[in-house]
Amino acid sequence: MKKFDKCSICRRAGEKLFLKGEKCNSPKCPFLKRSYAPGDAGSKSSRKKFSDYAIQLREKQKARSIYCLSEKQMENYVKNISDKSLLEILESRIDCIVHKIGVASSQRAARQLVSHGNVYINGKKVSSSNILLKVADRISFKNVTFDAKKSLLPAYIKFEPKDITFVLSNAPKIDIKSDVNKINDQLIIEYYSR
Repeated sequence: MKKFDKCSICRRAGEKLFLKGEKCNSPKCPFLKRSYAPGDAGSKSSRKKFSDYAIQLREKQKARSIYCLSEKQMENYVKNISDKSLLEILESRIDCIVHKIGVASSQRAARQLVSHGNVYINGKKVSSSNILLKVADRISFKNVTFDAKKSLLPAYIKFEPKDITFVLSNAPKIDIKSDVNKINDQLIIEYYSR
């Protein structure tokens, strides 16, 4: 998989995907200066009308970028959808939960935190960010500081200050109006069902 600058991915998508954490919220965000597509012709071309296939492909690529997934991983998640929606499955990944807790500034930083062995699920050290959490799983950290006053935890994650652990109390619920979750999972499913 070819590596791209994260800001170029946002510019290609035509919207902020918040891939760089705090920098995306600051006035230094490159997307604010150059919101057009990257490349020589990016500033000259206007946003054209896309075909149905192109819209589905762009939505899939946007989800892959936000959740740091390979093509094969995304395909497997779409194939294994049962009673949950695709976004609920992606939101229950350990790296996504670590990012939602607020100990990592971005999804990629959360993924690195997990891969370095600083995250424990039910007392067991994990190093794979592909693990899907279940309700009542307990998450704890090693060598990580957490400020409960600054963090805004989602309703489905409960903080237990006594032993500094986090419990997944419900299945993740997706807020459709949220700026970060502007992903239409139906378009992704249609892309893979062609």
